[in-house]
Amino acid sequence: MYNVFDNLGIMPDNCNFGECTVPTNLVAELIDPELRLTWTGVDNAHHYHVYSWSSYLGDTVVSYIRDVQDTTCMIDFDPRRGGNYFVVSHCADGSECASETVSVVPTALDFTAIDLYGDEIHLLDILDRGQYVLLDYFYYSCGPCRLIEPNIVDSYYRYGCNKEDIFFIGVDGTDHDDKCLLWCEEFDVQFPTISKDGGGGEIALLYKFQGAPQCVLIAPDHSIVYTTGSLYPFEYSFTFSDLQTVIDAFLAIGIEEHPCYDVVDNANEQKFNLFPNPADGFVNLSVEVSDVIKVYNTQGQMMDSFIAESQQVRIGTSNYSEGLYFVQVDGQGFGKFVVKH
Repeated sequence: MYNVFDNLGIMPDNCNFGECTVPTNLVAELIDPELRLTWTGVDNAHHYHVYSWSSYLGDTVVSYIRDVQDTTCMIDFDPRRGGNYFVVSHCADGSECASETVSVVPTALDFTAIDLYGDEIHLLDILDRGQYVLLDYFYYSCGPCRLIEPNIVDSYYRYGCNKEDIFFIGVDGTDHDDKCLLWCEEFDVQFPTISKDGGGGEIALLYKFQGAPQCVLIAPDHSIVYTTGSLYPFEYSFTFSDLQTVIDAFLAIGIEEHPCYDVVDNANEQKFNLFPNPADGFVNLSVEVSDVIKVYNTQGQMMDSFIAESQQVRIGTSNYSEGLYFVQVDGQGFGKFVVKH
């Protein structure tokens, strides 16, 4: 690395000529959505150069960020890649000295958004209850997105329908609700999906999504353990174009399979005539007496639970927010309905 510094005219840390000495105590603090660098200043420093560096294919690439007059610098942070940073003191006599490097690993930035059915999605709430989060970034006319979406949907059902170790969220920063609803209908997407109308554009800017498809896997401790196309050397690697690589990577991480394909059994919906759908004040279904009925929202939260006292059951939905809901009967998938007030 030092030959890179030499080419830039940066002197080693132990420089002993001129007025400048080494900036010390460099600290990086994440303040969503920016990174704040602070350090202990140098007497007689005229200004400081701020740099970042990364390694790619064995080469070290140093990038100039900006010059600052004081000992604080705010940096637009890429949560998918993290970064390595150092500062260089520059004194009036032309002498310069470089600080030690401070490194920041890929780290999730929080967001709150509204999905297609009006439900609020708060990233840190999901992470802090112990679930991984997978962000599925797409747009309606994206050809490669269409190729991998069936495997993403398959993974959603394979890994517990957002009720177990991992929570899937679709994000579209380009299309409005109508196009996203068509996407969800075409691919039978049951996990929360956020369009441009619900905040998808803001999430795309926050996570530096400049193309699709992209997937980001975030651990409960807020660290990003995988993202598509990053230079950061993640321990886990997979691609949704090959479902087996997903299964292998999730197994290594500790994400367990909890198949839940029967949660949305369309045959049951037709057989037992779950209606009206969409629902406003109530929804009807036919079951056996003493069956246990449970209703869940798209975030896996149980909204209702009771024992059927007759074969015709009416579930009141007046107090439900607009959105998609799943019905289970005696622990088995029964069907789904949408509430529209």
